[in-house]
Amino acid sequence: MSAETIQPTPWGQHEIRGPVHLFRERLLIRQFCALMGDSGRVFDAGCGSGSLAMDLQKEGFRVDAIEQSSEFVELVRHKAARYGSESQVQVQQASVTQLPFDDDSFDGVVCGEVLEHVLPEDGGDSVAVAELHRVL
Repeated sequence: MSAETIQPTPWGQHEIRGPVHLFRERLLIRQFCALMGDSGRVFDAGCGSGSLAMDLQKEGFRVDAIEQSSEFVELVRHKAARYGSESQVQVQQASVTQLPFDDDSFDGVVCGEVLEHVLPEDGGDSVAVAELHRVL
């Protein structure tokens, strides 16, 4: 499976892995590791193609992720299997406004370029932020 086999999401998103994306993720990971240390259970809300989830796993974190796009969920699962990371990176299809996790499930949360896509009829970004807080 590759980005070419993935249909764009309703907002036109394909897998992104260019230099600006990589630079942004490296900065985020550096700051995240400084705050979290080098291990823990992390939630990636709206993981897209899974690049950040896979990079966090490489840093020693156990990552649970959600993604609304079923195509991206399959892509992330394929990547995790390809790199032998299935036990460290778990992904499922879900909405950020209805998280399938218990309260206080995670040590840290990442949520990049997601909240601006949460529609008012789905509860809006305030519901999403409340859900992120609940699982943290």
